[in-house]
Amino acid sequence: MKKATFLLLVLLISAKTWAQKDSTFTQTSEGRTDSLKFKVGGFMEVFYSYDFNEPTTGYRQTFFVNHNRHNEFNINLALARFSAEHPRYHAFVDLQAGTYPHDNYAREDQIMKSIYQSYVGVALDKRSRWWVDAGIFLSHLSFESLLGPKNPTTTRLIITENIPYYLSGAKLTFFPAPKWKLMAVMANGWQKIKREPGSSLFYWGTDISYRDPEKFSFHWATFFGSDDPDTARRSRYYSNVDVGIPLGKNFKLILLYHQIWQQKTPGSTDYSVLNSTGFILSHSFREKWRTAFRWEYYNDPDKIITTNPSPEAFNTHGTSINLDRWLYNAIMARIEARWLHSPNKIFPQDDGFIQDNVFVTLSLSAFISKN
Repeated sequence: MKKATFLLLVLLISAKTWAQKDSTFTQTSEGRTDSLKFKVGGFMEVFYSYDFNEPTTGYRQTFFVNHNRHNEFNINLALARFSAEHPRYHAFVDLQAGTYPHDNYAREDQIMKSIYQSYVGVALDKRSRWWVDAGIFLSHLSFESLLGPKNPTTTRLIITENIPYYLSGAKLTFFPAPKWKLMAVMANGWQKIKREPGSSLFYWGTDISYRDPEKFSFHWATFFGSDDPDTARRSRYYSNVDVGIPLGKNFKLILLYHQIWQQKTPGSTDYSVLNSTGFILSHSFREKWRTAFRWEYYNDPDKIITTNPSPEAFNTHGTSINLDRWLYNAIMARIEARWLHSPNKIFPQDDGFIQDNVFVTLSLSAFISKN
């Protein structure tokens, strides 16, 4: 891990120079001149988090995969991106290191843990409105990004941390208009690069998105399949809706709702249900300052996807507030205070469990090149 981190640091430092020297090859197709551009870029986020429950292991919570260390400075995510982009085809290879891939890729083969995404895509029509991509790519299931400054809050929602960040498979995307995107996905599994042993089924998903940052945004995603081998198959269905509403010039409200159903036993008509909802209100001021307030509710009583050592049902709600400052247009400094509360004792402390978890997270993020 230390060697991988050092390699990515070298790549990221060098990328600023390389990004100024994109190679361009000119090709002629049907009387039109197109450009194939090679780009190199990167991203890095360093963080420090203090958990007032003071875990002794250094890991804060089993249901988080980002910023999940206590009382130490660490790299959450370091990326080196290599891409070849053409109006009719593209290829991306992003390499990663940090605590995020260490935690979230724990079940993957060692050789695959350094891959953030790696896929190839080709346009199916002359107007490049229909695309097919295949490989390892980022999930369509949440509006939150792994690149911290693109999110209104420093840390992620609990639901985002427990649904796939990445998928392995193929996707068909259609852009019917500049602000619309329709997508169908076929994936090997629920955040799995290779298929679950003993399973013959794929996961399937859809995405309908409308993005207009000045007025309104809408995102509806689905994902369904089974995370079990064929002999013990339980169907799982996921759906989420998030809506972004600008409130005046400097305020934005995001409303969200996620739900997951899973059969309790194979062939059963009885389902376990996970519900998560909340909102985020963000405010930008003085050009380079931003703050956000978040409220969320998360209830997974049968622990469909949530893991924690407490035997009690996982049910919590929480709030957070953060303050951000852009530095030099490419670096963001952030601080966030977050409080989680549950009617059950689900948060570890000392040798037992309590109902509350309070922690503070600081981060410093840098884009080496900005697309």
